[in-house]
Amino acid sequence: MIDDPIIAELRKFREEYAAKFNYDLAAICRDLREKEQRHGRKLVSLPPKPYLPPTLEVAGQEFVVVS
Repeated sequence: MIDDPIIAELRKFREEYAAKFNYDLAAICRDLREKEQRHGRKLVSLPPKPYLPPTLEVAGQEFVVVS
């Protein structure tokens, strides 16, 4: 695998950021929400993706997978 300095820097930042909150996902989310509030607008606002049931193609025909 090629060592990419940008990816290494991002991973280092992610590790330090998570360690700052003792790897507590709820605390990390709270911090991000607080940053979003201070910023004054939503940092990410994507519409939800539509649900598409899983399908299976057999011999050129598509079937909906029911579990």
